[in-house]
Amino acid sequence: MRIFISHSSHDAEKASGICSVLEGDGHSCFIAPRDIRPGREYAEEIINGISGSDILLLLLSEQSNQSPHVLREVERAGSSRIPIIVYKLEEVTLTKSMEYFLMTNQWIDGTEDPGYQNVAKAFRNHPDLKAFLTDKERLDGRPSEQGFRKRGGQSGFRIMVPVLILLLAVGGIVFTASQVGHAGNVTADSGTQGQNGETQGAGSGTFNGTAVCDEGRADTVELDLGAAVELGSYGGEPVIWRVLHVSGDGGQLILVSDRILTMKAFDAAESGKYNSDGDMDYWAVEIEDKRLESRVRGSNLWCDSNIRSWLNSEKENVVYEDQAPTASAMSEKKNGYSNEAGFLHGFTEEEKAVLRETQVLTIGNVLMDSWGTETKDRVFLLSQEELEWFGEADISLYAVPTDYALEQDQTGWYEGYSLSLGVKEYPWLLRDPAEDSTSGCRAVGNGNGYHAGEIPYDILDRIEAGVEGFGIRPAVCVDRQALAELIQTRLLSGR
Repeated sequence: MRIFISHSSHDAEKASGICSVLEGDGHSCFIAPRDIRPGREYAEEIINGISGSDILLLLLSEQSNQSPHVLREVERAGSSRIPIIVYKLEEVTLTKSMEYFLMTNQWIDGTEDPGYQNVAKAFRNHPDLKAFLTDKERLDGRPSEQGFRKRGGQSGFRIMVPVLILLLAVGGIVFTASQVGHAGNVTADSGTQGQNGETQGAGSGTFNGTAVCDEGRADTVELDLGAAVELGSYGGEPVIWRVLHVSGDGGQLILVSDRILTMKAFDAAESGKYNSDGDMDYWAVEIEDKRLESRVRGSNLWCDSNIRSWLNSEKENVVYEDQAPTASAMSEKKNGYSNEAGFLHGFTEEEKAVLRETQVLTIGNVLMDSWGTETKDRVFLLSQEELEWFGEADISLYAVPTDYALEQDQTGWYEGYSLSLGVKEYPWLLRDPAEDSTSGCRAVGNGNGYHAGEIPYDILDRIEAGVEGFGIRPAVCVDRQALAELIQTRLLSGR
């Protein structure tokens, strides 16, 4: 049996004793720092150690319960479908994050276990081990050993706990016909764009979560909430959108793509190499300098992001003002899109004519003194507040990637985060920054995780901006009458 022993350095002596007992019974153990090979990257060795194990044995103490490094090891094992056995060294009230991963696992009482015989006996008699070792299909179906890096250099995700649910009543696309409103709105107007993506001289304004409209209606084509619309193409295939929201006077629509269209990082690391800056490596550390955090892990500001530039470009060669989204600047050095034509390159002139440039208001990150930023966009990612619209439109919040998105993706994480859990849906990014961060982004989960309070959907607490393997599900604002006329013209011409 190959056993990964996850423990806090505070419990190193007990971990060594347990390792000796288990190896005395013929098992093979991976225990840090003993099994970290000289000259190798520590985090990579840990990931490989977990991936190469049959079981993760967690030595649970107050120190390991609070350790972010231990949590990452537990999370990695859970994502890789590696069984976890908890050996309780002392009475502990689990953190919410640890509780999520451990609520269904086998526990061994080690509070009174001289010589560690309880844990030795468990590995001799564990009822699931024989079946696990002979189930070749399950073993072969594990995710690859590429790290799902997140927070301190790992991707992957942890579901938000209740205290993080919808803390801000901002971050939405809100349209009215009176005045430019508060943070988190999107307004269709004719304002000019200032520095850093800020918009000046906006003329239309906002109203309770719908869109500014032009005069006139199109009565010949039904475009009600939830309706499917074909508009533009990506990867040579038509893009299917759903009507997510209708303006108060019915003149404009917010459409969201029915499926995840691509797997792209929100923003590349400005340093040009993820989690590195010159000779310094930041994979295994928490970065206190927030400016450095965004430099080596990507910025979570929508106004500065590579994904905003790509989504709104119709050019064959997209121009990026800062570090381009090259593969070398991504967490796994994959899914670079610096050479890819802009998203709107796949739209005809007639299709682009129905899009309306909208004022997108997005909450700021921890370094900003103001509430957020204003940008003018034809294509954008949704905010957390706007997720309420899915229920109103009776559209599923959860999304499945297109075949092209899976063909294009080089990370293979869809297998680990979705298919291995028995679901086809996959996480997709929002435009909101995570709290207390300059690199963490919010995202929607796949519905298979912890439900935060009474919110009927799963919000991931953060995905690093420079992590490239998660979904992009864009939204657009369109003129309802212009879209209806375009659809009618296509119907009449037989297209």
